[in-house]
Amino acid sequence: MNNKIIRRGSNIGGLVRYLFGPGDSDEHRGQRVIAAAATLGIADGTRLDQPADWPRVLDAARDLDAHRRIAGVAPEDGWVWHCAVSLPPGERLDDAQWADIARTAVARLGFEADEATGAAGCRWIAVHHGPSTGGNDHIHIAVNLVREDLTIAAPGRDRMAMSRLCGDMERRYGLYVVPGRAGRGMPGYTRAAKERAQRHADRARAQGRLVSRADPETQTLARKVRAAATLAGSEAEFVAALAEAGILARPRYAKGDRTQVVGYSVALPAQASGTDRPIWYGGGKLAADLTLPKLRARWPVPAALATTARTTPPDALPAWQHANDVTAGTAAPVTSDAAAARMNVDAAPAAPPAGGTAGQWWDAVDHVEAAARELQNLPYGNTAAWSRAASDAAALLSLLADHIESDLPADTVSGRAADLAAAAHTLAWSAQTPRRPHPDAHHHAHHHDRRHNRRGDRRGAIRHGGPGRELADAARVVRAASRTRGSAEDVAMVVAIAALILAVLALVALIRAWHDHQQHSRQAAALDHSAGRCQYIARAQVGTAAPHWRDRRHGTLTDPQLARQARRAAATAKNLNELNDRTATLTAEARAGDGPAAAQLRHRAAVLAAAAAAEARLPNARAAATRAAEQHTLARQHVDELTAMAQRGRIALRLQGTTPARLANDLHTAQAELTAAADAARAARDHLDLLTRQAAAPFTRGRTAWRQGAAAAAHTNLTRRWNTVLAAAIETDVRTAAQRASGLNDETRTAVRLAATSTPHLFAGRPTNAADAHTALATLRTEQGIRATLPEHRAAEEQQQRLHHARAQRASWPTTDMSPDNPRRHQPPRPGPGRGGGLGR
Repeated sequence: MNNKIIRRGSNIGGLVRYLFGPGDSDEHRGQRVIAAAATLGIADGTRLDQPADWPRVLDAARDLDAHRRIAGVAPEDGWVWHCAVSLPPGERLDDAQWADIARTAVARLGFEADEATGAAGCRWIAVHHGPSTGGNDHIHIAVNLVREDLTIAAPGRDRMAMSRLCGDMERRYGLYVVPGRAGRGMPGYTRAAKERAQRHADRARAQGRLVSRADPETQTLARKVRAAATLAGSEAEFVAALAEAGILARPRYAKGDRTQVVGYSVALPAQASGTDRPIWYGGGKLAADLTLPKLRARWPVPAALATTARTTPPDALPAWQHANDVTAGTAAPVTSDAAAARMNVDAAPAAPPAGGTAGQWWDAVDHVEAAARELQNLPYGNTAAWSRAASDAAALLSLLADHIESDLPADTVSGRAADLAAAAHTLAWSAQTPRRPHPDAHHHAHHHDRRHNRRGDRRGAIRHGGPGRELADAARVVRAASRTRGSAEDVAMVVAIAALILAVLALVALIRAWHDHQQHSRQAAALDHSAGRCQYIARAQVGTAAPHWRDRRHGTLTDPQLARQARRAAATAKNLNELNDRTATLTAEARAGDGPAAAQLRHRAAVLAAAAAAEARLPNARAAATRAAEQHTLARQHVDELTAMAQRGRIALRLQGTTPARLANDLHTAQAELTAAADAARAARDHLDLLTRQAAAPFTRGRTAWRQGAAAAAHTNLTRRWNTVLAAAIETDVRTAAQRASGLNDETRTAVRLAATSTPHLFAGRPTNAADAHTALATLRTEQGIRATLPEHRAAEEQQQRLHHARAQRASWPTTDMSPDNPRRHQPPRPGPGRGGGLGR
């Protein structure tokens, strides 16, 4: 529902005669009074559309202005307040609903009598007639601002009051909610902003610069801020991403606390907006989901804030304080945390990954397809997650529009960037919803976080999981790819970009299905229109850039053959990627001194240290073993003496000064001492043997036999040369990292080399490194992308021609004699085009 307040006039009779007349285009039919002031005495629904009713129309016009004319009151700025309230085409309200709207408007604007202040009411009338030339059902409200007590009504902020009234009526009667209403989250823009954007675009065209669209600055800022929020993983990264995008930003601090940022404002530079000075907009003025509290909900809470009441992360405060340093080109000093955050968000691959620029775009396609799979499993009731996915997809489309507009040549941009930007705006608008978040939204987001946080983020920080994580990764890839100024019209790149656009549109189709389920008919229809236009543009661009199927590298392959080779290439690229990852891990371990050679060297050093320590204890152990043996010998001699005495008679024992009982007791004690001496001698010998084995352990498998002092000398020599020996071991580990990662030893590698030499056809065309594998996969995916993104009529024509070519090729093959005497009967066919041969042929 929209309203338009016309400039105040001074001829209310002429206005009434116009409303009940034929209109400018004879569109006024079925005129009737919806509601009117009680003073006029006109009942609701009174029809005045016949010629015979014209005297009553004139009477109503005179009654509306009679008290003013009699008193001679004539305000200089006019006294006729006129407003038209209309509905979009296709929506209707009955007379009772229109009457309710008219009376509510009159009451809210203060045109009724007020018993509290004693003010009299104004005379007014609400007229309904046929739809406008555009098909809009509407009413007109005409009010005489001179009250019946001859005071002047002053409807302050009438435009704002009527806008709020329209929003309330939209919800009361289930009408389409206009973008910009409270709760929908996409504020509209003023006519001045639109005219300002148009003037800037006209000035740029006059200077010879290509401008594909004239968007108000609020729409441009909303797109860029949403893209920066999607790219960032923290608040500090968000501030740095704004500066990188050329957006001025300034924080809004808490009252009396310059360390707490509670909001922000952004603006385009003056030269970008076509104004003398920047025009600042708060995040909430751009969209409801772009306020700072809503953006902070996207990012994980730092551990430093988990137990405090503060909301500004420590590294974000210096970033806010120097937010415009990069944009303004100044060199203000920043803290290490802010500098680290800025370097983190600006980090981009120094060189394109394996597969070139097209490979980057195919990586983004993979991320978007993964997000679509995540979104398919998302319950429709989780409104917050669906809105977040729509917002992230809008940010990705915005980055694509910026890439196409900035990186491609001017003569190839045409309307593609404008269509993508419009689709991004529509998708962002559809992400705003007046409904409250689903009560399980926090549970679903927490579930995704726990599942994805096990993997962690590439930058070491924990990000939210689910579709948002995949779309953020895709946006990051697009940003890095847009910095690669390669051949913009290369077929592979054009096809990859078109495939990415179609992948995002497939995601948009899922979001549209969610809107259908939620009965958001306007959002679903708008997404249908935008997606259809973007799909047409993407397919038309591929149809223009793609060569004939016979001139393409894999154009002659049938669809099954192409699919088999693509699967094989993907598996090869995956294996080589895993091999590279294992090699990188082993190389890092080797450089850190954790490789097998370094570990073996440390083990030998530990063994030599233990051997040297054992050697140092050997002399004492030998002396202890000798003493224990002597004690054992003496104890045995004493037992033998007592045993010999026990064999004598009583008389002999009496002569020796002892008795048999005493002798037996002495013999028992001596035997116990003998046992203890034997155990001590055995323990001393075992300890001596143990120390001897420890001392000789480093020399048991070597050519040098151990001798006393050899372990200490070897340990001293190794300690003296430790740095040199350790460096050599680390170098060995680094050199053998690739071999250890592949799991092949020297013998198996030699066998593989011999097999490749003896049967080259089995290894022909196989990539030997990850870069070649990704290049081969990118060429195959390019062919698949061409077939998937070509206009339908050309794709069907190519498919028929390709099948006819395959049948003709099979018919031209020589027939093989299947008799037993034919030596070629059991030979396998040679690989080649059309036979599913080697990769890359």
